[in-house]
Amino acid sequence: MQVSLSAVTLLQRFSCALRHARALCVSMLLCLGLTGSFNLACSAESATSEAPKWISGGVTSDERHQMQTKTADYTVWLVTAVQGGEYLSDVHVSIRDEKNTLLFDQLLDGPWLMVQLQPGLYNVVATSNGQRISRQLRVTGGRPPRTHLHFRQRS
Repeated sequence: MQVSLSAVTLLQRFSCALRHARALCVSMLLCLGLTGSFNLACSAESATSEAPKWISGGVTSDERHQMQTKTADYTVWLVTAVQGGEYLSDVHVSIRDEKNTLLFDQLLDGPWLMVQLQPGLYNVVATSNGQRISRQLRVTGGRPPRTHLHFRQRS
C-alpha cells in the first residue's frame, strides 16, 4: 500500500512538472512567432478520432498579443478570469459535442484558450478551485468572439 501511494504522489508531481514545462515551451514558441500548427492535445476518451487543434496561454501581454494574431485559425476563444477582471490560469476545461463526445479535456496553461471546432453546438465545462461553470457554445465558423468565463474571487 505504501508503494502505491508513493507512486501516485510521484506521478502527480511529474505531471505538474510536465505541465509547467509545456507552458514554458508554448510561451517561448509564441514569443518567437513559431507556433505553426502544433497540437499538444490528446483526447483520453477518443483514441480513434483526431483531437482538435488548440492553443492555451496568455499569461503575459506579449503572449496575448501573439495569440490575437492567430484568432483566424480558431473558432472558439475562451477567456478565464475572476469576477473583477483578473485573469485566471490552471482552469480545467472540457468540451463535448451534441452527442456528448469528449473533444477537449485539459488543464489550461494560461487564461486564454483557442480551439478549432467544426460548426455546431458544444457544451463547455470549466472548473477552478472547486467552482464549476457550464456554457453552451454555438460555433458558426469564422473569427471567434471571446467567451468569458468568470469565477468568484478566491479566498
